Amino acid sequence: FKGAAADYSIVLKEEPQNMRLRRERAAMNMKLGHYNLAVLDYNLYLKEDSLNLEIMYNRGQCYEYVKLYGNAIVDFNQIIRKTPNDLEARYHRAICYYQSGEKDKAAAECDSILSINRFYAEAFNLLGAISLEKGDYKDAIFYLNKAIEDRPNYLEPYINRYQAYLLGEDYA
Repeated sequence: FKGAAADYSIVLKEEPQNMRLRRERAAMNMKLGHYNLAVLDYNLYLKEDSLNLEIMYNRGQCYEYVKLYGNAIVDFNQIIRKTPNDLEARYHRAICYYQSGEKDKAAAECDSILSINRFYAEAFNLLGAISLEKGDYKDAIFYLNKAIEDRPNYLEPYINRYQAYLLGEDYA
């Protein structure tokens, strides 16, 4: 990838408005975990095409990964305004709310997701994690069971459910 990054940089010096290459370099930087570099290219791309929801989503994810949750929420909000049933944007917004300590907003977002798609295991898992943190082990186990039922090979709910059983001894 280092050679590709160098090549992209050379071409973009000569053709700074080449949005296809800018998008490709941003995607490569995302894959490499260079989220801040990806954001720079996504910002330039969005200056040219501010309505590109895919680029906005990718930038939102980059912000999420570097813990700039407020910035990520702004991007996910714009996507959801334009496409209200975008479950991925809604889920990542819920994660950002959760990570920034806004657990009630995260839970409300998960409820919204589940009202659109009843089989969204990640939303059930997040509701379970929120219930677990609140010490509501019975609800945590309920939500985590739903996540496992919807997607049996999704491992995170098993880990969370184990903790709920361990902490809430009455529900084992």
